[in-house]
Amino acid sequence: MRGARWDEMDLAAAMWIIPAERMKMDREHRVPLTKDAVDLLKALPRFPVGMRFHSAPVVRLADARPMHLGHVAQADGRWRIYLFADAQGLAPGSGLVRLCGRLEREGSVLRRHIPAGADPDAVFDIRAVLQQPRQSLSMDDLPGLLWPRKGRHGLRDYEKAFCADPAAGDIFDLRGIDRKRGCMVVVRPDQYVAQVLPLGDDAALNAYFAGLLRAAG
Repeated sequence: MRGARWDEMDLAAAMWIIPAERMKMDREHRVPLTKDAVDLLKALPRFPVGMRFHSAPVVRLADARPMHLGHVAQADGRWRIYLFADAQGLAPGSGLVRLCGRLEREGSVLRRHIPAGADPDAVFDIRAVLQQPRQSLSMDDLPGLLWPRKGRHGLRDYEKAFCADPAAGDIFDLRGIDRKRGCMVVVRPDQYVAQVLPLGDDAALNAYFAGLLRAAG
């Protein structure tokens, strides 16, 4: 099971199909999946921990520019935290909005590890992906965490929020993300997936980084 691959899963037929080249007898092997197994697999985001972060097409909210989510990351030594929004998106009280509010508070994982006076993105590069069509969303509704003022002139960062791009391939469908609940994907500086967490589980996020990073002095 540890070697299972997503491209071997035929969830519609409830079958795990292992190709001949991966079997000792050089013959294709088919494993029937129970309903519980299929339901579990459908609920799992397809970002395997320990594997490279696989990009997917998105549209930038600010200017409707199509791009690949993975291409916005730079080789700059920062951690990436991708927030895949729940079904409520930017509505007041949504899972995404509430999480962003908690992450901005004193004592959060962000405040604990970012040195005083440093750029808010000095350690963590946070981006969000929304399910709703871009035309139905407004930059004005973004939480401050996703539309921060940066630099000596306090200019807005317009490159933190994206929308799914159904025309090119909806990232929520491509990566098996639960549309109702969303999720968080933590990516190491080398672009490998470190953690996949529920969208509201900032306690697990805090605990993970507490074991890796020193608190800023």
